Amino acid sequence: MSYVNKLFIYVFMIVIIGLIASSHAEDLSNLNPALISQINNYNINNYYSDSGLGSFWGLCCWYEDIDIKNPFKDGKPNYKKYDLLSTLKEGDVVYDPTGFDSLTGHTLIVEGKFKDPVSGEEYIRGIEASGYVSESGVVCKVFRSIIDDSRVDDKSLEFYRLSNGLDKMQRDTVLNFLTKQLGKPYTFNYFYVLSPFPYDVNTREWYCSLFVWAAYRNIGMDIRQTKKGNPTPFVIWPADISRNSKILDRVSKI
Repeated sequence: MSYVNKLFIYVFMIVIIGLIASSHAEDLSNLNPALISQINNYNINNYYSDSGLGSFWGLCCWYEDIDIKNPFKDGKPNYKKYDLLSTLKEGDVVYDPTGFDSLTGHTLIVEGKFKDPVSGEEYIRGIEASGYVSESGVVCKVFRSIIDDSRVDDKSLEFYRLSNGLDKMQRDTVLNFLTKQLGKPYTFNYFYVLSPFPYDVNTREWYCSLFVWAAYRNIGMDIRQTKKGNPTPFVIWPADISRNSKILDRVSKI
């Protein structure tokens, strides 16, 4: 990583941390003392016993790396509200506007519809470059997760796809790229000032939107072409490859 890239990262992180701190300072000062006590005494182990219904923090167990041999071990996903099982398709881009405290957003790709080997029930699986809290600490890498109604509601998820969809060759290329990246580390090197954005299958690390962009770049499509003209230089924002993309359309049924 070049010195200039490192400098941009450090400045960016300082600005982000400052914005988060300032935006929450007043909120924290107004919290009910009983609620503050509840937060301080909250046991992180409770996070793993919420059975997919959402933890104290408004999260659910689908934000972490799942065991594909037993994906429902923490509870069953919910598909009664949005009909995701029949609406989402392999390669759809998922946009989470609340990511990074709503400052940058987050994005991932739908891997497809699968069956739980234990119960035989279907579920939607995604692949993303992100972080989550495990029993051993914070994990930041490329991993598989579950997409269900509770996650849509919790994060106000939006879904996007190509106007004409992906043909079989394109779909296979995207999915092959995604699976080959599993386990690779998350990078905080968001800015590429002196070098082009990487999209090679052998790239060593990813951040969320770079990862999604690269999957489509491997089939010759630059989904970073925005409706508002030229995208932000040096960095790929989640909204620029979903909500603002002139290549992708929003899935209207959800």
